[in-house]
Amino acid sequence: MNASAHGAFALMPRAGQLVAARQQFEDHAAGSEARADAARVMIDLGTAFDQGRARRFLRDLGLPA
Repeated sequence: MNASAHGAFALMPRAGQLVAARQQFEDHAAGSEARADAARVMIDLGTAFDQGRARRFLRDLGLPA
């Protein structure tokens, strides 16, 4: 296995975390606390779009990003 393939496998768990966080963030039935936790994961692992949405959500709740 070459180095780039190994790196891709190393990122898989983090990608799974991001997908799960996005799903939880989008679930409006989840409580604010659960969505805020998901937003923090999106800030850590997500794209600029994810990060902006998550920061805006936390700011609207009055929580630090």
